[in-house]
Amino acid sequence: MPKLPRALIVQASSDEPRYEGMGRRRIGYVELPEALMFRGFEIERMTPAAAVEPWRALQAALTAFPRHELLALGEVTGPEWEALGFDVGERCSEEAWSVIAHRRALLPAHELAGWERLLNRRGLFPAREPATRFLARYRECDDPDRDWDPAWRSRFASVYGVVPVHRLRDDG
Repeated sequence: MPKLPRALIVQASSDEPRYEGMGRRRIGYVELPEALMFRGFEIERMTPAAAVEPWRALQAALTAFPRHELLALGEVTGPEWEALGFDVGERCSEEAWSVIAHRRALLPAHELAGWERLLNRRGLFPAREPATRFLARYRECDDPDRDWDPAWRSRFASVYGVVPVHRLRDDG
């Protein structure tokens, strides 16, 4: 299982309302030549710092395809990284599944507007505190995953969490 911080290559967001977190289509979900896709998978196995130069080389080869971005999940530093906000979800799964991206299916409808007002222009929480409250609320909701695994409640804290999301700057 991947550990934070980690690199993740996702398709750039153009949807409205905006969501620029970890729960977007990954490089393997977009039709690409196999060699480019596997280069992307190799980059995702690197630390964010080590992934920068290989990503820039791959990015040059992807110009004819849907735009992708390199994200760093977890705490990273350096001027090449732009902090986007805090996502909530599976922090150690290969998929980097996001509760924010699936909130309409998981939270009661009458609560959605209140939570959505707290999201920044990128569809993420701007600070850790509201993300932590959102995670606690999600834990109380009727998630279909809890029926798949009887140990879901005890494993929750080791799988789900608040995840800082950064994007590699194009000009970095």
